[in-house]
Amino acid sequence: DGLTASLGADKTRELVSLYIEDIDSRLARVTKAGDDQDYRKLRKEAHDLRSTSGSLGLTKLFALGEGIENACADGREDDATDLFPMPANKPSRRCRHGCNHTAGKVSR
Repeated sequence: DGLTASLGADKTRELVSLYIEDIDSRLARVTKAGDDQDYRKLRKEAHDLRSTSGSLGLTKLFALGEGIENACADGREDDATDLFPMPANKPSRRCRHGCNHTAGKVSR
């Protein structure tokens, strides 16, 4: 509601649509950075996940990004990789449901 109030329904729907298009590749980048043990990149990708998810009110993905980012910042790489998403198809399905729910609220 706050995002729609400040940006308008059309812009909010556009942002939700872009988020849905990008979430699979974003989660893949997070996973790849962790698999490669590139913790600088992992921290950046987690930050991006946190900020984009938070702006849409997607609290679980926000918390995931925040947890990974904070673990990397604190040098707790094992904790960061323990927080990785489940296989890519599961979080994105949940995300799509949440994003579509958010988009539905915007269209009202």
